[in-house]
Amino acid sequence: MVILAERYLVGMLQVIIAIFSICLAIFSFAEEISDGLWNGKPWEKAELEEAVAFGDAQALAEWAYWSRVAWGGVKPDQKKLFLYATRSAALGNPMGQAILARCYLEGEGVAKDEEGGLKLAHQAAEAGHPLGLKNLANCHFGGQAGLEIDLKKGNGFEQEAMDGGCVIARENCVRRIFYGFDGHVRNKKSAFQMAIPILMEKHSNVAAEFILQYAGERAFQNPVQEELIKKAEERLMMGVKVKHLNSMVALGRYYSQVGRADEGMPLILEAAQNPHFFASTVAHDFAIGEYNLRRAGTIGETPTIYRLARESYSKGNRHFRVLDSVAKSYLYPWGNHEVQPEKAKPIIDALAETQSAPAHVLYGVFFCMQKNNRYFDRKRGHAHFFYSASKRGGALYGLVQDLAPSDALEKGDIVSAYAVNYAAIRRNQGSDRSKLMALQKRIEKLLSPEQMKEAKDLIKRGYPLKEEFQKAAIETLKEYGDLPPDAAYTK
Repeated sequence: MVILAERYLVGMLQVIIAIFSICLAIFSFAEEISDGLWNGKPWEKAELEEAVAFGDAQALAEWAYWSRVAWGGVKPDQKKLFLYATRSAALGNPMGQAILARCYLEGEGVAKDEEGGLKLAHQAAEAGHPLGLKNLANCHFGGQAGLEIDLKKGNGFEQEAMDGGCVIARENCVRRIFYGFDGHVRNKKSAFQMAIPILMEKHSNVAAEFILQYAGERAFQNPVQEELIKKAEERLMMGVKVKHLNSMVALGRYYSQVGRADEGMPLILEAAQNPHFFASTVAHDFAIGEYNLRRAGTIGETPTIYRLARESYSKGNRHFRVLDSVAKSYLYPWGNHEVQPEKAKPIIDALAETQSAPAHVLYGVFFCMQKNNRYFDRKRGHAHFFYSASKRGGALYGLVQDLAPSDALEKGDIVSAYAVNYAAIRRNQGSDRSKLMALQKRIEKLLSPEQMKEAKDLIKRGYPLKEEFQKAAIETLKEYGDLPPDAAYTK
């Protein structure tokens, strides 16, 4: 009996040691790649709230993370997020440091302090936290805290963050590939395929957003699996319930794209009321702007965009989409509002400071306006159109609109109205192809045989995107002081 008891105790001890070893291994793994929620301790909400009340450093950071990604019914609250991240960071928690770094870098819940944010990001990264590495990547992508924009370093840090298990890094990589920026080639299909495992494994609202955007764009061509769409909808609905603005716009955009505007538009418009959120322009490139105006219905008219953009701007929002819409609201008539080009000038100047390509298109419109007596300068306006033509199709369309109605097709000008029109049609740019075709026929009647010959020659030479024309535009803009002296033509 004694021997059996001893064997029993030894066996139990071995089991306890084994369980302890497994727990230790799991704990060590979680500490090594902890990125909150999925890679850290698997908290239950009640347990998390209790741990937060006791001031547990990891729980405080975890709550802040949940708030940022709209998980588990935690309502986004920037002030509380900053408070909890501060308390966690003060206790030396790397995840808390990483989230607090983002607060300072982005001005979430606190005045923006990029240098302080960069310092915290370095602390978290040196402690091996992948979210800290992701913050360093963002600093190099955006040139924050006095750093030079360095895509190679940014992508290097982002890859390290992804290797460490950072969900946000994986999400942002999807974003970069979907839109094609920061050194990535645009490939929506690849981004969609990358988003699927993130959604299935990590319950990501960003992955859900891009899956639905891809599905919405192909709703009537190659439908995405219903099961995947349902899961993405469920994930975003979780955010909608706690008023997470990105989730509201993403789901509203998808509903508008697939003919459910009566469900989608209220979500978008509600999110748009927040003056410090870029969707205050009503996500006009996607949801209720020109692209989906017919599907969205009358609630998505341009005046809605302009009105909300002006309200947002008056409350301090300087996001480039807000600036773009406010400038347009002064350049084009809408509702009972008349064109006020001089009021558009400081807005376009502010947009140009963000290095946003649409600024040059708007400058083109601004300088070519006949009503703009003080600033009217067609040569300057056309130079802006040329310069941005390789980046923005609207620039070509702007040239067409400016030249087509003119009875005086200036012989000495470097452009031919027909060539402009032809180039725009060939590239299928502009908001309405049928209007372009009508303008082409109208211009053909105005051109003499000599002018038609000149137009065809310009087309063969690659007007207006080739170096010959781009360099001339750049030199003109340099003369006006609209481009820095070292600006050069690049393919």
